[in-house]
Amino acid sequence: MAGAEDRHVTVAGNLFVALRQHLRGTPCHTFISDLRLHVAESNAYFYPDLMVTCHAQDHASRQSKSQPALIAEVLSAQHRQP
Repeated sequence: MAGAEDRHVTVAGNLFVALRQHLRGTPCHTFISDLRLHVAESNAYFYPDLMVTCHAQDHASRQSKSQPALIAEVLSAQHRQP
């Protein structure tokens, strides 16, 4: 979602860094929100906050991924000011 709050971006960024460090040395790669996820069954594209893929097919595609091992969405709550 474009225009996220700083808290949303901080949580997504921290999760990205933690997963990237944890997966170092494996065939898995971690991607942040600007890379699209293609769901072939519905011919749709999504932009999750974060995804991890380990699939060889995804290594060949630079603009979208289709075989994620993990998808993460950061849920942001709206706080009302009194």
